[in-house]
Amino acid sequence: MKDFDDFDDFDDDEEIIIMDDGDGNETACIVIDSVEYNGNFYMLVSPFESEEDDENFEAVILKRTGEDGKDVYEYSAIEDDKEFNEIAAIFMERDGDYELEL
Repeated sequence: MKDFDDFDDFDDDEEIIIMDDGDGNETACIVIDSVEYNGNFYMLVSPFESEEDDENFEAVILKRTGEDGKDVYEYSAIEDDKEFNEIAAIFMERDGDYELEL
């Protein structure tokens, strides 16, 4: 298991979460934005390491799909194109500093 206690470039205003893929692989991610829409919760996240390289910066929209316990949630990629486009448009509307590929 990786040690995520030392984030040299961590900005106190940023929220860092640890994502687990279910196979024991953990990735630290920055929560760029989040929104509740039609009773569902969505997050725009980016792996912590990718923020350091602006040229290859990538983010993903995740949908909360379940809860395993106190403050432990399950997320998955949005599979429905219409739903993805709606949520991507909301994120782009909320902050003009980033652009999402639809």
